[in-house]
Amino acid sequence: MNNCDIDNWPSDQDSNEFILSILVIEIMQTSEPNLKAKRTQKLEQLWNQGKIKIIGDCQALDKPARPQSVQIVPPSHTPNRANKISMLHSLVHIENWAIDLSLDILVRFNSQHTLPHSFFTEWIRIAAEEAKHYTILCNRLIEQGSYYGALPAHDGLWESAMETQHSLLARLAIEHMVHEARGLDVNPKTVARFRSSGDKQTAELIEIIFKVKFSIHFVDYFNLLNFNKDEITHVA
Repeated sequence: MNNCDIDNWPSDQDSNEFILSILVIEIMQTSEPNLKAKRTQKLEQLWNQGKIKIIGDCQALDKPARPQSVQIVPPSHTPNRANKISMLHSLVHIENWAIDLSLDILVRFNSQHTLPHSFFTEWIRIAAEEAKHYTILCNRLIEQGSYYGALPAHDGLWESAMETQHSLLARLAIEHMVHEARGLDVNPKTVARFRSSGDKQTAELIEIIFKVKFSIHFVDYFNLLNFNKDEITHVA
């Protein structure tokens, strides 16, 4: 039986006073990627059930736990996306990082800003969506006869995030809006390549995922930037 099927996280299942920041750090310290995705979706469930009543203030991580099975190399040493397996593997890796990036924003800027409840609701939802996308693409990669970790990957997304750790607006503008925009620009070409290879199913999965990303990552980010100034008060 897969360990993910018998996971009892969080340990105190009957508690009605979970602390968000502690749960987020526990998820980010989970190295097994499928378990990380499952726990992220459980986090959204607990939040929506009203069982997380305290935001808390934990020290953000220098780096989340990463899958030991994935070899990390410089970007220049990653495989060229010349075939559908390498393209799909790259997308799985991006979605795995997207979970941690969405969770990180929940704890990293907590001490710098007084953030509205809606901020946490949106980013927990986004993290859960990324977890869902990771699971879908990871399962598709397995169906294609490969697995996450079969190819090397790079940590460029996290390195970029660390360059914006001083500012919430910088993180939103650079890490999420700019990088997501680039992803959306590349997406039609990626879909076309899967279709041309005869893999219509993967192409349709990617199209659905990126439509969700557009509705989340652009509409919600602009809404965040337009919050009343009284709702996001810099205290650093």
